[in-house]
Amino acid sequence: MRAMLISFMLWGAVVGAPSATRTAWLADYHGYDFTWPLPEDFTSPGQFYAAVGPVISMNEDFFILDDDQFEYTIHIHSGTLTYADTVGTYVFFYYEDGDGTISFYEDSRDEGTLADYGTYPPNETSPSTFVDGTHMLGGAFTSLRIVFEMEDGDGSFSGTINFTEGTYLENIPPDMRDGWTFSGLGVGHPPFVPEGYMNQVDGEVYLEEGTPTKRCTWGNIKQRYED
Repeated sequence: MRAMLISFMLWGAVVGAPSATRTAWLADYHGYDFTWPLPEDFTSPGQFYAAVGPVISMNEDFFILDDDQFEYTIHIHSGTLTYADTVGTYVFFYYEDGDGTISFYEDSRDEGTLADYGTYPPNETSPSTFVDGTHMLGGAFTSLRIVFEMEDGDGSFSGTINFTEGTYLENIPPDMRDGWTFSGLGVGHPPFVPEGYMNQVDGEVYLEEGTPTKRCTWGNIKQRYED
């Protein structure tokens, strides 16, 4: 048993054992999602998925929010639907690599325009009142998947983002700008969803960072397990 354990440890030391991960959190948000040009339609050609809403909180290591003076919002926009798979009552929707964006905005409460969902977006106020003011941070999806439960309308979404633009981009170190995870849940058709929207969404953006594996020699390992 000891020989097998030492051999396994040596293999990990030589080729690198699976890295542990730690999470760097960026932001929490909520809001409502929709499809367009046709509402509540994922399958027709040329359809897009989008979501808008307020940013609830952001990591103070990157951003200092002033909720008294500013309103903070998020805008999520997919590219056109690439393909879909159906498994039971679940439908999985996929989008092209890099075809879609996510952006955060900061808008003055006194001099700007307060966010207004309106009905049946895109409309006169949505997404326009969610994307005005200062473009804080934005980037493109390298992957995006949406899962929709056909019976109750609930869903979820997940994707990976590389941040490339925005006035606050410099707050994020260059080696931490790629590979952020975007995820969230959608509750289908609760009674307070504005008309023309589909789900109340609640999500977050975070980064899983690999922790370097400590390497050691065969002599170190042998001594450790034979002592």
